[in-house]
Amino acid sequence: MQLIIIILFNLLLSFTVTYFLVPIVNKLGSIYSLLDQPNKRKQKEKPIVRIGGVSMILGFIFTSFSNYILTSVIFQQFFFNSYLLIFLIGSFLFFLIGLLDDLFTISPLKRLISQILIALWVIHQGIKIDNIFLDLSWLGINNLNLELNLFFSYTLSLLWIVGLVNA
Repeated sequence: MQLIIIILFNLLLSFTVTYFLVPIVNKLGSIYSLLDQPNKRKQKEKPIVRIGGVSMILGFIFTSFSNYILTSVIFQQFFFNSYLLIFLIGSFLFFLIGLLDDLFTISPLKRLISQILIALWVIHQGIKIDNIFLDLSWLGINNLNLELNLFFSYTLSLLWIVGLVNA
């Protein structure tokens, strides 16, 4: 029950932080003329603020730290979670690339290379796909568990992370 309360609280917190930051970020974007202008390649018909992701990343980071603190206090077990820190740093770095691209227009090749480097750092820190498990029992077949060697682990993880960032 405590876990459900934490999840609902964090859902509400994330929504609230982002909801109240969006107008502030939009106002700042308008004041500083950080607008994406419509053109033939874009579907929008009027200029929109380019830095809207700032409110989302702040809501995400704030909620992540809140979740960490809440779960530590409620379950009375404080621990340093290096994977959470790596995930947050990686997420923030990917966000920075997108923000810099919105503000200064980075070439697709430089953006891709930056994303690959960040993904490789995240993977090297231990956040990677080590095996693939397929539950085939519903077909009457034995389950399949593929242990990936280092090359396939890094390759699949790299494709997955960079693919998700660009999706």
